[in-house]
Amino acid sequence: MKSEIQSAIILSAGQGKRLFPITEFFPKALLPIANTPAIAGVINRLREISIENLYVNTFHHAEQIKEFIENEKGSGINIEEEDKLRNTGGGIANFKSSLSESSFLLHNCDIYTEQDLSQLISYHLKEKALATLMFVDYPRINSVLIENDEVLDFHSESGNLTYSGIAVFSPQIWKYFPDQENFSLITVLDSVLAAGNKIAAFKSEKYWSDFGTPQDYWALHKHISERETSDVEKSAYVKGCTLKGFNYIGGHSKVRNSALENCIVLPGAMIKDENRRNSIFFERGYISLS
Repeated sequence: MKSEIQSAIILSAGQGKRLFPITEFFPKALLPIANTPAIAGVINRLREISIENLYVNTFHHAEQIKEFIENEKGSGINIEEEDKLRNTGGGIANFKSSLSESSFLLHNCDIYTEQDLSQLISYHLKEKALATLMFVDYPRINSVLIENDEVLDFHSESGNLTYSGIAVFSPQIWKYFPDQENFSLITVLDSVLAAGNKIAAFKSEKYWSDFGTPQDYWALHKHISERETSDVEKSAYVKGCTLKGFNYIGGHSKVRNSALENCIVLPGAMIKDENRRNSIFFERGYISLS
């Protein structure tokens, strides 16, 4: 389905500190989701609804992200490398001059969703809101108070939903961006509410994951494995192994004489004589989640 909005920003500058030491070696944007780099999955889904004008900010391991995009994803992607972290609001503001007259979709690169984003866009256009945020019910961090499909407060002790990291904005949103380099998106949205403007709430009941911790990253793969088979990349070398449950084995990894159950092997990892379950392997070690 073709989108009525043609542009999107993908926030990809985060350092992935909660995933350390995995993200010591490569950025969270390239962390494989079922052997597809996270940012590639986002780009693919946006292009499926004909959003071709893409804007990506980078910071941590910026060159890796740039090289991947230029080699794998072709034209139509504008990359802004930050010399210092500018937070979510500052990351969006990188592209103010390019999008000053355009509505645009925002998608954090460390978010996985099975929501049809064309439905979010249609809802935004119907509501004629300055901003439409996608929300999920995530009791662990529910902090946004919503009534009658409108946001009332982003900092409520009685909050009933969680901002998903995905939103759609009308160009009038730029009026509320401060003249600063480092600020959060929530600062902008607080200003929108304070001025009496409507922020629409699109409630998604589809599967959603913020895979910012090893536990959540592993749980995402467990979910994916329930509807598709495990995957071994063609360039991976696997010999003398027993694989049980779900296992995702990344490109150019080597797994020898090992028994793995419900494991994720990241690209370039080397494993020999291991007997592990519920683990994530990376270049210089592994994380056990048992």
